[in-house]
Amino acid sequence: MLKKLVSLLAAILPFALHSQDIVQVNFTETAYDERYHKGKLIVPIFRYTSPEIEEYEKFGAPGKKALDKFTLKKLPDMTGCVDTAYGFIYYTGLPSNTNRGYITLLIGNYRRSWDKIAQLYVDRNNNLDFTDDGPAISIPYFTEYLDVEFANPAADGAVYKVRLSRFPMDKDAKYRQLMDEFYQRNQGNKVFAGIDYSFKENRMNMKGTTYINGTDTFRIGLYDGNYDGLYTNAEFDRIYVAKQGDSVFIDDYRFVFQDGMKDAEFEWNFKVYKVTELDPAGRFMKFYWDENAQSRKALRIGKKIPKFEFYLTDAKTVKKIKKYRKKGLYVYFYSLENPNIEEDTAILRQLHNKYSNCLNVVTLNYGDYYKTLNAIKVLDAVPYTMGISNRRLNRMFNIEQLPTGFLCRKRLRLSHIGVTPKDVWELMEKGSKKD
Repeated sequence: MLKKLVSLLAAILPFALHSQDIVQVNFTETAYDERYHKGKLIVPIFRYTSPEIEEYEKFGAPGKKALDKFTLKKLPDMTGCVDTAYGFIYYTGLPSNTNRGYITLLIGNYRRSWDKIAQLYVDRNNNLDFTDDGPAISIPYFTEYLDVEFANPAADGAVYKVRLSRFPMDKDAKYRQLMDEFYQRNQGNKVFAGIDYSFKENRMNMKGTTYINGTDTFRIGLYDGNYDGLYTNAEFDRIYVAKQGDSVFIDDYRFVFQDGMKDAEFEWNFKVYKVTELDPAGRFMKFYWDENAQSRKALRIGKKIPKFEFYLTDAKTVKKIKKYRKKGLYVYFYSLENPNIEEDTAILRQLHNKYSNCLNVVTLNYGDYYKTLNAIKVLDAVPYTMGISNRRLNRMFNIEQLPTGFLCRKRLRLSHIGVTPKDVWELMEKGSKKD
């Protein structure tokens, strides 16, 4: 009986420790990574000449390379369509025995006529039968974009969405000409219909939400890395974080699943959050703040900060941070959008004026024009070092939001993380009184 009681306590203890702290967030927003708006994915459209179709070669296949073929079993009712073309969308949520994971599309009236509305037919279940996939999607001439959704039967509510849009016929003539030439040469024996009849593709494979908890308020994103509508694949899927208000998640703040979902975690504000449950369809996530976990990304107190070089605000002179190792060092990362910029710069000047004998002050700006910074340096006669940060430096210091600062002792040994100029002033004043 005693052994059973001990086993029961061992089983429920972890939940007892964290149950009061576990929170749930629901992912109801479409989110974007940094590649979404820069992407140049194309869904090329080919003229339909026969039910026997060559598979799609994503990266372009030389004309002499033999591509496998498959046959469409049943065509949809295309009454009213005067021409037909086909294309492919990449989706891995269905068996990929046919066409290696690409879903086949048919387009009626593909020539973008004013009086003939284009019709899009999607083989949603990838069985090459277009009679069991629901109604066609109408594409009127002035359609800005259309969304195509695929339901993954592996999980309730799992959906993968692709946004398709057409190329403007009156813009980017040179680019469209290059794409025409490329696909005409590099798609086996298919007959390319032309880039004007093809689609731009944006993969809507990310969901986002905002976690609100006082000063720890931040954004969380889920990324479906293998395009199957599921968000729990340790090899491909990711968790992203960003500061409140950010509309785009960047790769600098993404977290992989170390050993499947059982060890999924992410960090923000030097805190480690452990995931207890993630809905496969990406609808919600449960997690808690593990107060005993040590950040994998944050710099270590008592250790030396990384060695790095940076440009001064003239964008010409390069400085090495090790030059400042003989005194204490305060490194202040900021942008001019900082609402407390005037107060912070005033305190930085005071720090330099009073404590320059024992403390170096280095400010590193991220995101502002260097000529503006240099003008401030010259016109305001700034006495401390003003430099320029970049994405690599921000990533090195695990900077999640600006402004922030790092205080070091001699030999560049880190003593405080996330300190403001006011914090440093108070620390220096307190230390001087002890002396």
